[in-house]
Amino acid sequence: MTTRVKTLAEQARALASFLPGGKHFEAKNLQGSNVQKLISGFSQELLIADGYIREYSKEIIPDQTVQFIEEWESAVGIPDDCFYIAGTISERRNNVLVKLAALGVKTVDDFEALATALGLTVTVAPMGESSLFPLTLPFILTDVATTKYTIVVSFEVGTPNVFPLTFPISFGDSIIQVMECLFRKLKPANCDIIYQEVAP
Repeated sequence: MTTRVKTLAEQARALASFLPGGKHFEAKNLQGSNVQKLISGFSQELLIADGYIREYSKEIIPDQTVQFIEEWESAVGIPDDCFYIAGTISERRNNVLVKLAALGVKTVDDFEALATALGLTVTVAPMGESSLFPLTLPFILTDVATTKYTIVVSFEVGTPNVFPLTFPISFGDSIIQVMECLFRKLKPANCDIIYQEVAP
């Protein structure tokens, strides 16, 4: 919740209220007095400082920042293998938010939530679950020993690259490539990942 910005006169009255009473400071609220002019000068600086604080409190939020976008990108490690410095400010903010969402990803739900942050709908499951009957197409059959450490990521695409193909053929979406890069970095070291496209 943001508070209303004080005017110079309101700021001066507030500052004057902190001064002691008595004979020496009785001119603190008297317009045109030297004490009042001094308080007014200090109040102007307080208004400037208040403006900086308000700007900082807005800019420190990664999905609203403009001034601190480079600092946010540096803090989360952009550019890297998965992300480059994007063109628009909204893309840059979104990349920072996705990198923040990637912190602490451990569970199936975490991986699916990260894909959602990228704007994708995915299903993440151990291969053992995707190799049980009844099988749905496309299905993958492999050695039982390797299925324990294999993660299957199924994601929806508008038109999967299966025959018959329509031209021009699109070989992968950049968002899917970013997801695959992130998942490759975040998966447990002893696991493999298989990606499969499914029709919506």
